[in-house]
Amino acid sequence: MFLRKRGGVFKFTITVPPEYNNVPPVVKCLTRVWHPNITEDGAICLSLLRQNSLDGYGWMPTRRLIDVILGLDSLFTDLIDFDDALNAQAAQQWSTNKVSFRFFKILLKSK
Repeated sequence: MFLRKRGGVFKFTITVPPEYNNVPPVVKCLTRVWHPNITEDGAICLSLLRQNSLDGYGWMPTRRLIDVILGLDSLFTDLIDFDDALNAQAAQQWSTNKVSFRFFKILLKSK
């Protein structure tokens, strides 16, 4: 799957387990990206991908793959709350120095 955002192309794999729709799909980011909710190895922090999410937005059998895609899209458009960030260094940089955060993202994208 690909998402295009401001000149960037982000690639993800979505693996649908045999137990789907009772369990969420497994999603991994294949593009190296500097983001508070994506680790360097591609793990993603997204509430709807968790079966037991603390915020009430976790996986439910009524969710569809389009919900996952829209959730991934929101990671790049709704930079609002990183209290539960997977990449603590990126979250810290976002909260203290957004100019540096954006520069590092551009630098990483150019590699």
